[in-house]
Formats: sequence, C-alpha cells, structure tokens
Amino acid sequence: SNRKIEYELLIPDENIENKAEDAIDFALNNDKISNVAITGQYSSGKSSIIQSYFNKKVKTKEYLNISLATFEKLDVNNQLSKESNSLEKIIIEKLYYSIFNKNETKKDIVGFFISIFMVAIISMTIFLFNQEKIINAFNNHPVLCCIFMALEMSFLTFIIFYAISTVMNFQKIKLKLGDVEVELNQENNNNFNLLNEQLELIVRIMNISKYKYIIFEDLDRFQNPKIFERLRDLNITLNSTLKQKVKFIYAIKDEMFISENRTKFFDFIIPVIPYVSYENSGEELYKIIKKYGLEKELSEDFILDISLYVSDMRILKNTVNEYIIYKKTLGKRPPDYESLF
Repeated sequence: SNRKIEYELLIPDENIENKAEDAIDFALNNDKISNVAITGQYSSGKSSIIQSYFNKKVKTKEYLNISLATFEKLDVNNQLSKESNSLEKIIIEKLYYSIFNKNETKKDIVGFFISIFMVAIISMTIFLFNQEKIINAFNNHPVLCCIFMALEMSFLTFIIFYAISTVMNFQKIKLKLGDVEVELNQENNNNFNLLNEQLELIVRIMNISKYKYIIFEDLDRFQNPKIFERLRDLNITLNSTLKQKVKFIYAIKDEMFISENRTKFFDFIIPVIPYVSYENSGEELYKIIKKYGLEKELSEDFILDISLYVSDMRILKNTVNEYIIYKKTLGKRPPDYESLF
C-alpha cells in the first residue's frame, strides 16, 4: 500500500484540554505573584499544559523557555555549590543567546538597505570616473551592459551584506560571555552567586528582550534547592530594577520540596493531575490502537491487561510507533501480533 503511515509524536501536546488554564490566568495576571510552580509527577503533562497555555495566550516574543534537560548532573554530593554555578552559567548563556534572534528580521532588513545604499554609492563613483567609456559601451552593447550591471550589483550587494552580517555577529559574540566563563572557573567560594555577579549583564539582556515570563524546566532533576533560592533572589532584584516586571515559572516534580519549603520558594503553586494513570492507561492506549485501525490485530482485553504496568503517555505512544515500524519491517510474514506488541 502507498498510503502514508502516520506516527505518534512524543513531544508535549499543545492541543490538550488545559484544566489548569484558570489557575495560570490568575497567577500571571496577579501583580503580587512573581514565582509560579507548576508541579506534578514525571510525565504528568506539565510541559503540555505550559506549552498549550503560552501558545494560545502569550506572544512568542514575551516569554523564554529555558530547559536544562541536556545538563549533566554532578555525581559528588559536596559539589552542590559548583553545580549551582554551572546551572546558573547555562541559564545566563540561554538568556544571552536568546536576544540574538529577537530582532533578527529587522537587523537583516537594515543590513540589506545599508548594502543597497553602499552599492549605489560605489556604482555612482564608478560611473562618474568612467562616464565616457560606460556610455559608449551602452550604445554599442546595451543588452550585455545591462546583464553585466545586474550581475555586478547583485554580487556587490551579496558581498557587502555578508560583511555587515559577519561584523554584527562578531560583535555579539564579543559581548561578555568570556567573563562569565573566567569567573566561574576561578571562583571556588561556596557562597559565590554567579547570577548576582552577572546581574548587570542579565538586566541589560532583560531590557533588550522585554521578556514578561521565563519558564524553567528540568531544574528539579538535580535535587538542588540552592538554584531555586538564587533564582527567587534574582527575580526580586529584577522586579525592583526593570520597568517591565518579569515572572518566573517552574515546572517541577511534586517531591522536589517538602510542603514547608514549597511555599517558601513560590508565590503560587499549580498542581497537575496526571492525564494518564495506571487506572486509565488501557483506555488511552486502546484509543491510539483504534486511531491506526489496529483493533483487529490487538484485542481490547489484551491492551487493558498489558497497560496496567504503564502510566506514561509517551511510553504508550512510543510502543505503538515501534509496533507499526516492526510490523512494516516484517512485511507480509504474518507475525503473532500480540507477541510483537
């Protein structure tokens, strides 16, 4: 069959029914709330709820999502401070590089017009100094001259635009990240706070970017409360410095803090009830099975039995993806479908 086969995406689902929307509305519209925690167990749908809300209600340029998923956790327990500084460095870098793309289109347009202007000046200068030769050439070979001029001006525009872009990018890279690296490597003091040290840079970035919301994901997997203390302090400092107030939003696991500490770090906490649990995972998996027309191969009883051991929607989706791929690979050989699944 030439029918195009579809698969399930494992990314956060922005089309989910967002039952926390009212609570997020309240938190983001209340001036007294600056640090918001969205809590839930692993794979409970925290990212989906955040993405669904922000895609629907907030302009892309007004928020930044900082994910620490790729950061490696340090193994040594006494290196919490060093790990905090490393996390802070990555947060500063992500803030810093985010402003590069904020007005990229505008910069490209400005660069293009500067290029056109410079090409016009160069062309006029060449014409003024070679007026007689150019006029004669036009009279004798008008078509060839027009083609040559078009090629020359296109080439010059490209070269000048490329040079301007290179200079702009070089100036961006030069700004200040080298200092962050040096200070992080040189400083071994347990009380060293990189976010405080680089406050001037962060304020400058925030003034340029005009972010209203910064979303932090995957901070909880380091089990390091110090970073939350420092981010809360940073938020207080920024909101007393910037004209545009900024709110920090954290997607974290329920068990990250004991109940007393949760209210100490955050101004408002939104719990997320898992969309998929051991009780309803079978129903959800069978919906996906029916979506792909696989119910004749995989009985409902079989699906309900095996799904008792899974409560993660991504695992359910990935299992169906793998089944479809394996089945397609086996071709016309009739497998035992349930064993293959």
